Amino acid sequence: QYLFDIGRTQLAVRRLHLSEVVHGQRVHGPAGARLERPAHPRPLVPRIGVAGRLERRVEIRDRGDPSGDDVVLQAVQTATHLGQGRDSELILLAEGDEPRMYEMPAVADVLMMDYEDEMPHRAVDIRTALVFPAGPAIYWATYHMTPGEELLAMFTPELTSARIPLRENVRSFRFYRWMGGAPAIPGLHSLSGTRPTWQNGARLIGYQMAGDPRPGETIHWTLVWEATQTPTEDTYYHWFNHLLDPHGDIVAQADGPSFLPAYWRPGDTVLNWFDIPIPPETPPASYTVRVGMYAYPSMEIVSLSAETASTDGTGVTIGPLSREE
Repeated sequence: QYLFDIGRTQLAVRRLHLSEVVHGQRVHGPAGARLERPAHPRPLVPRIGVAGRLERRVEIRDRGDPSGDDVVLQAVQTATHLGQGRDSELILLAEGDEPRMYEMPAVADVLMMDYEDEMPHRAVDIRTALVFPAGPAIYWATYHMTPGEELLAMFTPELTSARIPLRENVRSFRFYRWMGGAPAIPGLHSLSGTRPTWQNGARLIGYQMAGDPRPGETIHWTLVWEATQTPTEDTYYHWFNHLLDPHGDIVAQADGPSFLPAYWRPGDTVLNWFDIPIPPETPPASYTVRVGMYAYPSMEIVSLSAETASTDGTGVTIGPLSREE
């Protein structure tokens, strides 16, 4: 059996066996997810053939997620059934996207092994990102309702007949079907001219903004971008959003992750959202936002491609900003 220690519950996944865990540095996710992470990162669960056997024991701890064993297996079966005959992929909407650090992506990695040829899967941290793939997909939402999932529901309603209540009768597993293609995002400010593309393959489409860009207020800022390739580097890419005054000085900023680069697929439309609080003591001005990317944790700036590079080749300046209702 696979044995996952999930809070006070145990998830027994039949048919395969696990023994010892990968060795290396212990890491903690922001919500308490914990496991042994190898010194040189590699996939948590190696892909094996039908006749192969996996001999590892994976221990993942989360703070009180009583999802239970049968209901998780039921969710996998539901998702694969919904995707049958549609050449769909499975997108897990979870707390975290990295299976080496977070519970649900790791569980999905294991449970979906038998279905990988017919239904590939990947995870998205629904707290910070939402991805719309170019092809059809089934979304499996495992976290509580977030603004990102509410946005998804605007484009494709929940398949309520497939909903699976969890045993505490508070939360549920929810499912959505996406037919593929680029979404028509409301309130999108598309960038004119040649869209800036970074050397890792991220291409900025535009942005959304809500809030009043003045001292003491908070700008709710969403980047809308397209993946043009799947990066081969085992790293993370974060966005920086620098709020600049007319002199080019940074008066506020918000940084945050894109989503796991190993899960980027050409044609993906991705949304990442940020809050940029403007300090009350900041002089009123006509602000702009400088947007760019860096590798994390090295903090190395990612350059723009030559054909879209700005004066310094690292970022693009958007604005001046005006109030959005």
